[in-house]
Amino acid sequence: MTRRLLFLTLLPALALGSAGCRHCCKRSSAPTYIEAPARDRDILIPPPTGGLPSQRTLPADPGLPPPAISSEPSGSRYRPSRETLYPDALLESPAIPPKGSGEPPPVLPLGEGVSSKSLSPAGYADRTNSPTGLPGYAVVSDRIATGRKPTVEGFDRLRATGYKTVVYLHDSDKDVSATKELAEKKGLTFIGIPTTPGTLKAAFSKFAETVGDRANRPAYVFDDDGIRTGSLWYLYFRTVESFSDDTAQVKAAPLGLRDAQGEEKTKFWLAVQDYLSKR
Repeated sequence: MTRRLLFLTLLPALALGSAGCRHCCKRSSAPTYIEAPARDRDILIPPPTGGLPSQRTLPADPGLPPPAISSEPSGSRYRPSRETLYPDALLESPAIPPKGSGEPPPVLPLGEGVSSKSLSPAGYADRTNSPTGLPGYAVVSDRIATGRKPTVEGFDRLRATGYKTVVYLHDSDKDVSATKELAEKKGLTFIGIPTTPGTLKAAFSKFAETVGDRANRPAYVFDDDGIRTGSLWYLYFRTVESFSDDTAQVKAAPLGLRDAQGEEKTKFWLAVQDYLSKR
């Protein structure tokens, strides 16, 4: 009797609980949407069929250069190659009017106001374009030029264009009295410097003193074949101007160093290297 009353009492409670569970389950199974205001909605565009869209490649700006590609090997101890020095472009000599034309001779490029370190010795006229009577004419620095031995007309040109001093680098056995007399007759100061491989040290000392004295300028330094001018100018660039070996050779090349040939050139070059090793 007691059990039957207890069962009848719990039966309504079980019925209500069953109804409430079904209501919760039905409520949770349906999705709930919270609508955002229209201005905050994001429009989502589904990706195309086949996966995500591929990455777009932007066109290159035609106004910009392409990126530099490094040639340095990855993971290696890369060292750039040594810079190769080349002479600058040649400067042509002024045109010289023919003799007897009545036109005044042109002013040769003395290089006034230009320092020796800012003017390349490649500013010269080679033998095919040299002023008449001045073979191998080349401007070196501030109002100093060099070349081969002038002819009679060459001495006239030097005087007419304002040169003051001529410096002759010659063999110690050579008689230079005729050249000295001709130069002085034309109104030029003549300075002779005996130059041999055995007397290189004394010759270079006199040479550096002469070209360094501005009282001698404008000055024209010459020899017979380019061996002495090329060797002494190379030595001058190495010691007085403190240029490297490569730079000094490039600067001295058009001043006679590249023209010199034969056994005598080899002797001078050995004497020059010996002089430099003992400084």
